[in-house]
Amino acid sequence: MKYLILFLIFIFPLTLFSQEGIIFKKIKFFEAGYESPKENVVYANDFSKENSRYIWTRVFVDNLLYQKSDQSHIVLFKYFDPFDSLIAEFTSTMNIKKEWKDAYTSRGWGWQEPGNWREGVYLVEVYIDDIFMGYEQFLIIEQIYLQKGPKAIMYTGMNFWESPGVALSPKQRVYSHKFNKSETRFVYTSVEIKNLLYNVFDADVNVYLKYYNPEGYLWGVPKISVTLNKDWEYVDIYNGYGFINPGNFEPGVYKVEAYYQGELLGSDYFTILDK
Repeated sequence: MKYLILFLIFIFPLTLFSQEGIIFKKIKFFEAGYESPKENVVYANDFSKENSRYIWTRVFVDNLLYQKSDQSHIVLFKYFDPFDSLIAEFTSTMNIKKEWKDAYTSRGWGWQEPGNWREGVYLVEVYIDDIFMGYEQFLIIEQIYLQKGPKAIMYTGMNFWESPGVALSPKQRVYSHKFNKSETRFVYTSVEIKNLLYNVFDADVNVYLKYYNPEGYLWGVPKISVTLNKDWEYVDIYNGYGFINPGNFEPGVYKVEAYYQGELLGSDYFTILDK
């Protein structure tokens, strides 16, 4: 089924950043059908590839003209796919009444039936009256990485090592939180966990990592799927992200987050040095 661009009904209109009469607060996402629900919205940044229909963008603002005057603004939403291609663009008129201390508006893009999203990181830009206000990213990932259930692991730590793009044995790894740009290809993350089902039974575990560059942009989501042997009490599971050739990492501090069943397990940082 072809996607539909929504012409949405505003619940509380929107406005943004340092545009006249408004201050931008935040952007949030939620999944729903063709019509946006007025209540019981579950905000998230990670969504199931198999189950998602429309991914809605909700923009929140403060009203600087509270009790003074009504105002109106043109809001532009731009959706970009994992390859940075513009896939949807729509505008709407945002009417804010003077009685509202704050306001929001919601617009969505997607399909009536689930299962049509391509896996990857998407970005939504928001403009008010042709002025860029901000962006936010959301992730489409396989359902097995978001599936809730009894917890099988507990996070105990995180470490990093450089690699040519293949997993190195523990004896070959040089753990560090600092890497030289000229030498670095892939930076692997070892997520150290405790097996909560130790001496009970084997368990399948699905973890995904989020790599953020120094500007805070989510640019890589390596996944980890392993079967924990019941005889393993403590384990490190790993995957990495980077480039075939060295020298392509931008200098700065990178953040890595580990997620399990759609929830944050833990996070840490590594630095790419400009040498």
